[in-house]
This record gives sequence, structure tokens and C-alpha cells, in this order.
Amino acid sequence: MLWRRTFTVLAELDELFGEIEPLGQRFTDAGFSLYLVGGIVRNHLAGIHADLDDVDFTTDAEPADIKRLVRDWFEALWTQGERFGTIGGKVGDRVYEITTHRAEAYQPDSRKPSVAFSTAIIDDLSRRDFTVNAMAWRIPDRALIDPYGGQADLAAKVLRTPLDPDVSFSDDPLRMLRAARFLTRFDLAPEPALVASANEMADRLQIVSVERIRDEVHKLLRLPDPSAGLAFLLANQLTASFWPELDTAAVERIGAVEAAPDLRLAAAMIGEKPDVVKTRLQALRHSNDDTRTIAKMADAASTWSRRRSAHDDEAVRRLAARFGGELDRFVSLGVSLNLPHAAALVESISRQRESGDLDDLGPELTGEQVMKLLDLGPGPMVGEVLAELGDLRLREGRHSPEALEDHVRDFWQRRSTR
Repeated sequence: MLWRRTFTVLAELDELFGEIEPLGQRFTDAGFSLYLVGGIVRNHLAGIHADLDDVDFTTDAEPADIKRLVRDWFEALWTQGERFGTIGGKVGDRVYEITTHRAEAYQPDSRKPSVAFSTAIIDDLSRRDFTVNAMAWRIPDRALIDPYGGQADLAAKVLRTPLDPDVSFSDDPLRMLRAARFLTRFDLAPEPALVASANEMADRLQIVSVERIRDEVHKLLRLPDPSAGLAFLLANQLTASFWPELDTAAVERIGAVEAAPDLRLAAAMIGEKPDVVKTRLQALRHSNDDTRTIAKMADAASTWSRRRSAHDDEAVRRLAARFGGELDRFVSLGVSLNLPHAAALVESISRQRESGDLDDLGPELTGEQVMKLLDLGPGPMVGEVLAELGDLRLREGRHSPEALEDHVRDFWQRRSTR
């Protein structure tokens, strides 16, 4: 029930406040301010669950003062982000990051932001991506700081930037992709000025690292139905520089598939040539393993979508050999997309699994057995026989030992007389 979920969220939030208010008092007593920021504020005001395991603060204290104030409060402390104003720490299972107010902006031709500290919370919030993320709770008194109307925008279902969108998107062009995720996740409508700016500044995404773009795309693809966000990206040509193959048909396929980036990328790439798929994934710095898996799924689904008849037993064995432990995920992709004969394939896989036909899909004889049978020593000829036996297993299923030996002798005789 909604009231029970709301009560649980409020109880968890009260527990968090109970933990952090003494920390806020430390900053206040030292002449500084401490503010809770990020998804915890936004999600609570939107009435949805927030992740309370990772807690973000901003403060007018600079890193040296932050370290002094938290050193004996954190159970563990780390300073890797100190030059960017961030001191991290942990208490129990909860991770905290405290960052000096900052105003950061990309230079026109730079992939990295320049960082300048500020003493004003309003400056820090002005550099947030959207008004719904530009809110803060002051600790310890829990006063809401909302200079740009984020709470009202959440209620009105509007996505806006705190500053002029041209300034915001120029500061960090990745925000144009983040807009797609936030309007999708919170069912927001982008204001016209934001849309116009995104359309006008799409080319500026080229200065953003491909790793950041890839990670943001994955976050969008993990949402239950990313169709609205993807449509926003397409309408404003925001994917032209990093995913030109994306079109409305691909968006429709993505929306039909479970919320896993690899499956959704495979669904989007159905019909593309394997080399195109691999090139696109590699350009976005996907790992070699992910690239192979996604390209394999897209290629196999493309072939499946053109089938005029159901998969026979051999086709099922070959699919099982090709996908191994990923077979069920691949089949779920085809079922979600309602590819031809999907129900028949599921039934066939179940039947062949039950009979053991999909177990141990490699050659049914070992290299030693082949050498003994044909009186051969180690070498490439043994490999030829094993390759034939592996293909035989996929073509015809299991064989008796006698049938296997007969097949090996016959194959070897034919091979020797070629």
C-alpha cells in the first residue's frame, strides 16, 4: 500500500537525519554551513524512494576544513577528489561525500570542467543540471533551499534548467542526454526553451568523453520504458554523433525489451551489419566481451527475424552452443520482440533440455580416443576429426559409441582420399 511505502521512506529519512544532524552542527559551530543535496532531496519531494546508502553534501567549507571537521566522525576517510573539492568517507554501510560549493564550466574546446570554489549555496545550485536537482536541505535545521523553483517544477511536471539552458548545456553538454533520462524517469515535459537549446547545441556533445556518453545512455536504458527519452534524443538530433543508427523502429524495439542495456542495445541494432554493430559499440568504449555479446545477439536476432519456419532441433542446438549460459536471455529478447515462432522455440528448448540433448554440446570423443581409433599421433589431423565430431553433435544430436566410431572411420577415409 502507498501509505505504508511512504511511511517506510519517511522513517528511513528520519533515521538518516538523526545520523547527520550532529555532523551539521559541527559545521555550524565552526562557522560553516552544510547542505544535503542530490537525489535524496529530489526523490523525497517527488514522493518516491531514494537511495540512502550514498549521501551527498555541499558546504562553504574548503577541503582542508572539511577534513578537519570529519576526520574523527568518519570511520574511513578518502581524499581522491580533494582537488575537485570533495572529501569522502564512510560510517557503517553508508558512504558520504562532502563537496565545497563550486561553479564549474567546460571551456569551449575542453572535455573536462574547470573547477572554481564558491562560498554561496545559490552559486552551487545554479550549476546543477535541472531545477528539480537544484534543491538542498540545510543541516541540522532541515530548511529547504530551493532558489530556482525545483519543488514547483516537480509538482507541475516541468523540466527546466536553473540558468538559461544555453548556459547550462554549454557548461556541461552531457546535460542534454541527462534531460532525456529525467523527463522519462519523472514523467516531466521539457520546457520549450530547453528543447530549442538542445536542438541548437547538439554538436557540442562532441567535446564530451565517449565514456560519459555511454554511461548516460546505459542509465537511460535501465529505466522501465525509456521510449520518451529516446524520442527526445532523436527529435533533437542528439544521437547523431554517437549513435546514428538509432531510429524510431529501434526505439520501439527497445521499449519492448526488459530493462537491461545489453539486451536493449542488441534489440536496437537488429538488422544492422555485424561490423557496423561492433564499430558502434567499440566507439562507445564497450568492453570486448560486451561488444561480442551484444553483436552476437543482434546478429542472431536478425537471422531469426527472417525465418520462415520454426527452429528445428539442429538450429536449437546451434543456438545453445553459440550462446551457452546466455541462451535464455537471448530467447527472452526474441520473445519480447515477438519474433517468428518464438513460442515454438521456447517449447523446443524445454523439450531438448529435458532429454539432455543440450548438455555437453562438444565432440563426443576426446582427442586421445580419436588418436587410438585411427592410430594417429598428436597434430592438426586430430583437430580436423574433433571439429567434424563437434559439428556432427550439432547436426544430428547424440550418437552411440559404435555409431561415432563408424562415423570417424568413414570421415577419415573420405578425408584421406581427397
